[in-house]
Amino acid sequence: MLSREFAPERPKLAEPVEATVDGDQAYVRIGTPPSYIRLGAPAWSITRLLDGSRSVREVAHEAGCTEEQVRRLADQLGGGGLLEGSEAQQERHDSDVHRQSVFFLKFTWHDPRALGTVYDVVRRWIPPRWFAALAATLCVAGAAACLLSWTSMISQAQEAVSWSQVWQVWPAILLRAVVHELGHAFFCLSFGRSVAALGFGLYYFQPVAFTDVSDIWLLRRRWQRVLVHLGGPIVDVALLVASGVTVLAASDGLVETFAAYLLLSTLVGAAAGFNPLLRSDGYFVLTELLREDDLRDRALVLMATTAPWRLSVRDRTSAVLVTYGAVSFVYTLVIVGIGANVASRFVLHTVLGFDALPQAVMWSLGAGIALVLWTVMLRRARNATLA
Repeated sequence: MLSREFAPERPKLAEPVEATVDGDQAYVRIGTPPSYIRLGAPAWSITRLLDGSRSVREVAHEAGCTEEQVRRLADQLGGGGLLEGSEAQQERHDSDVHRQSVFFLKFTWHDPRALGTVYDVVRRWIPPRWFAALAATLCVAGAAACLLSWTSMISQAQEAVSWSQVWQVWPAILLRAVVHELGHAFFCLSFGRSVAALGFGLYYFQPVAFTDVSDIWLLRRRWQRVLVHLGGPIVDVALLVASGVTVLAASDGLVETFAAYLLLSTLVGAAAGFNPLLRSDGYFVLTELLREDDLRDRALVLMATTAPWRLSVRDRTSAVLVTYGAVSFVYTLVIVGIGANVASRFVLHTVLGFDALPQAVMWSLGAGIALVLWTVMLRRARNATLA
């Protein structure tokens, strides 16, 4: 609720405010620390008038809507701490918005200005265009060399991996994650936007890193946002090449073992990152290219609220949502089925010494688990629409 002390009849957005209009949507950055919201054309026509100089009635008159619509939008903005004088605005300054638990321990570096300083120093010595051209050339050349030696590189990496050196898995995963996120940060800074936070931690005891590049929503060119999303995977390719060459060049020892773990962890991470069916970099690239925001959530809502025999392709948007939902369902079936077969062979055969269950049985079990998972996701999507 809005505080009466601050005259809710003249609502005012928290400052500073910056917006970028892309088609029929507006991406708005509000307040400090910044929050980012996406508004449709009607909501943006109201929001841009909330400067504290107009009453609710005047805003409704200029925007061509009802006073109730203005009040409802103001309540939503105030509830998110985006209006001056709202209780939630004070809470945003007094507490960390990120929650921690025993399963998610993290260390966050807010407003890392030093990163921007380092970027400026590097830019003076190596202009971004030169750096991009040099990096692209090295990546292409290295990738070609790795592809020619792919079989021997992977087999040598597998031979270098050993249980006695398994502790190197966590440093390798953390290094890959940090370098990946720095790739996103570099591309974000190169387009003149800011990086709000950097951090690393443990998520269910697995090393993770993260960066807040929400400021890219204010980039006016869509291809720039695509490149920021691809910044991490591009760095993954470079890291994959470097670790692969190290595996081939190094002799037996600690360096070769660490490079092998780094190669395998980067390979898995890059495959997951490029996958548009996971909520990862590939997914956000796909949403930008298709110009369909919240693709996964909207596809789930459509499938949760529409009977399968009533799903139809009426326009481009519905075609995209139906196709994405169907492919996601098939992907879930395949992945869970493969996981069930791998678990059967590893746990029953390798660990316990029993015969693995027939593949038909494990595929059926995997399909059942996938259906349960899909039902849970659809139910959550449906409940969210009814809330």
